[in-house]
Amino acid sequence: MGAAVVVAVVTGWSLLRVGEFLLSERNTGRLLAAGAIERCGAQHLPLILANVAVAFLALVGQSLPGGVGGPISLAALVVLLGAETVHWWTILTLASRWTTRVLVLPGESPRRAGPYRLLRHPGYVAGTVSGTLLPLVAGSWPGSVVAAGLLVAVVVPRVRCEDEAWRSIGTRCGRDGSRAETDDDGRASPRDGE
Repeated sequence: MGAAVVVAVVTGWSLLRVGEFLLSERNTGRLLAAGAIERCGAQHLPLILANVAVAFLALVGQSLPGGVGGPISLAALVVLLGAETVHWWTILTLASRWTTRVLVLPGESPRRAGPYRLLRHPGYVAGTVSGTLLPLVAGSWPGSVVAAGLLVAVVVPRVRCEDEAWRSIGTRCGRDGSRAETDDDGRASPRDGE
C-alpha cells in the first residue's frame, strides 16, 4: 500500500480518536453532573496513550524495509474498517453515555441493545482489533504484534474495572445469563463504557 494511502488512513484513524476524546469529555461532564460515579480513576489515560502509540507504530512501520504489503495490507484495511464500524456503532448506541472513563449511574443497568446484543464489550473488542490492524495496514507486522500486546494489556484490566463498577452498584453484567434490566418497551436498557 502506498505511503500516501497509509498516511491518510493513519491520519483519519487518529482524527477519529481525537473526536472520541472530545465527545467523551462532553459526555463525562454531563454524566458527572447527573450523579455518575467514576471508577478506576485515571485508568482511561493509558488507553489514550496506547492509541497514540499505535498510530506511531503504524507510521514508523511504513518506513521500515521488509514489511508486508499488497493483499495483506489491503485485507487488514478492510477488517479495520469493519472494526471501526462496530466501534462507532457502539458509540452511537451509548449516545450521551459513551465516555473514555468508567462511569456508572446508580439505578441504571448495562446496555443490551445494538452491538451489545452480540458482545459484552463490543467497543473494546472493535477498538483492539482496529488498533492492532493499523500497523499492519502500514505494512508492519511487528508493529501489529506490539500494538496487540499493548492494547490487550490496557483493555483487559479496563474490562475488569468496568464489570466491577457495575457490580458495585448492584448490577450484574455479562452474557452468561445474568440479569439484564429492560426499558419500558421491553428492550434492554442503556449502559456506560465500551
